[in-house]
Amino acid sequence: MIVPFLFGAEKNPIHYLWIFYKYMEFALENDYPVIAEEAYFEKPSIYEKGGGYPFKDVINGYNYKHEFIKPTDEMMKRLKKVKILDSEKNGLLKKHKTIENLQLNIIKQRDKEFEKIIDKKIEEVEKKYGKIQIMITWTWYPSLEFCCKKKKIELLYLEQTTFRPDTYRIKLGYFQFYDKYNNDKMDESYEEFMSQNKNQTFFNRKELLSLFLSKENLHIIKQMEEPPQYEFGVSIGPDWDPLAQGHCQMNEKRILTKLKEIVKKENISLRTHPAGRKKTEELEGYALDHSKDALEWIIKNKRIASIGSNVNFETMLVGRTAYNLGNNFPYRKGSVCTLDQLEEKVCDISYLNFIIFGYYAPYDLMFNKDYILWRLSNPSITEIYEYNLKHIITNSMKLNESFLKMPVCDRLEFILKEYQKLEPTEIDNLLNHPVIDKDQVIKTLEQELEQSKNEYEKIIHSKSWKITKPLRWITNRIK
Repeated sequence: MIVPFLFGAEKNPIHYLWIFYKYMEFALENDYPVIAEEAYFEKPSIYEKGGGYPFKDVINGYNYKHEFIKPTDEMMKRLKKVKILDSEKNGLLKKHKTIENLQLNIIKQRDKEFEKIIDKKIEEVEKKYGKIQIMITWTWYPSLEFCCKKKKIELLYLEQTTFRPDTYRIKLGYFQFYDKYNNDKMDESYEEFMSQNKNQTFFNRKELLSLFLSKENLHIIKQMEEPPQYEFGVSIGPDWDPLAQGHCQMNEKRILTKLKEIVKKENISLRTHPAGRKKTEELEGYALDHSKDALEWIIKNKRIASIGSNVNFETMLVGRTAYNLGNNFPYRKGSVCTLDQLEEKVCDISYLNFIIFGYYAPYDLMFNKDYILWRLSNPSITEIYEYNLKHIITNSMKLNESFLKMPVCDRLEFILKEYQKLEPTEIDNLLNHPVIDKDQVIKTLEQELEQSKNEYEKIIHSKSWKITKPLRWITNRIK
């Protein structure tokens, strides 16, 4: 049995409501229970009548952003519910004084009171419904990990990645039987992958961008070749981010203080998190970016620093230098991990391909029971990579599997023409070189060959050719 677990410790549970509805769909499809805070089990109609953000966004975007069935009261009635009661949550709050302290502490370390609640819910599930094989979580808590190990339950971490609408065409997600904030595990997996794939052919940056970017954002392929405007860009997170504060080694104020020692202030640009941030004195005097999306900002900078953002991956994807300044954040192998000096490090293509097809997972498989159980069977990293790659190319992108065997020299233009449906002039403009229409070239060569054959036939059957035959014989003998 695979049981989702959702404890957001939020002031307003609506913040994670879309995750709960994704869990609910998965649980109903497989007849599993869900463990979650009491507020999530409220009838959807109650929340819908109340309106407000972000529930309106959840409902309006359910079939686009998050890909779950629109929730109904009838679905909620059928769901097997295991509630973390408000009284139990309030007991934790009483101990930690504030929501912020509670969030930060249970992310960073074990909490015995939290473990008592988790143990109680696991026992309730197993008493009513049977043995739990796997628990799914959106946030990896040390206490949850401890309780699962004690009960011999596998803990699966799922979360969205950078690849999501509207910037990208295909959605991918984190999928690990370990905490995402465990660089050692990720590094070991990459080293194992490379030891098994010394002659593997990988997609280059332009091919990856052409495969995953939405058609409206393909201009990034051309813009990434332009010289950057700034020496350094810094990704500024929201005012309160417990995950970042729980895992990083320095805050943004310290980053900016350190940067000013090696880069002039006018050569530093800042971009704040979409969730918003209050204007503070620390941000004054810098170039504040207002680009449509993060990619457009990233390519304006030679280097990007962040302390736990998906911006770090996008920086590597477009060939800029990524500074990864969190102790445990992913992508260490492709990043610079200290601000001691200015460096230029372009992430290796093999690492990008590993992340996309081996470390990430197709979003439509993240909540697929058979896929989860297959991953639990411990396939090799190469098997995972090849399975995900084939699924993305054939199922998500609807390309023929033969595409993967196509000569490298033909792939990029094929992607742009057949997958992105660009006209030859659009491809020409994007790649800054004339596009060769191979079908037309072949047709032209065939016509020229046929014309040459006709001319040859005319010559060898002409009177002059017959008359000069003795002369050609004598000439050949002399030679």
